[in-house]
Amino acid sequence: MDGNRFDVSGRVVINTGAGQGIGRDYALAFVAAGAKPVLAEINGDKLRDVASEIETGGGEAFAIETDVGSPDSVKAMVATTLEKYGQIDVLINNAAIFANIPRRKFYDIP
Repeated sequence: MDGNRFDVSGRVVINTGAGQGIGRDYALAFVAAGAKPVLAEINGDKLRDVASEIETGGGEAFAIETDVGSPDSVKAMVATTLEKYGQIDVLINNAAIFANIPRRKFYDIP
C-alpha cells in the first residue's frame, strides 16, 4: 500500500462543529498531519478557543463562525474559504446539536 495515500499536507479541510468534542479532535489531527484547517463552528467562543489552541501549538487555523442550519451562512463559509485558499479538498460534516439539548428519545426532539 502506498504510504502517501492519505497524505493531507497542504490540503484545505473544512471541519464543521470544530469547537468541541470530536470536531476539535479532527481539527487537531488534521493540523498535525499538515493540513490547512478551516474551523467552522456556531459557538464563537469555542471556535476561538480551538483556533487559539492550534496557533499556540505553532499551527495555522482559519476560523469562521458558521451556522450549518443556515444556507446563507454555509455559502459565506465556502466563499470565504475559496477566497482565502482557492480550493477546498476535504469536508468533515461534524456539526450537531445533540450536545446542547436535553436527553430524550430521538423522535421526541423538536
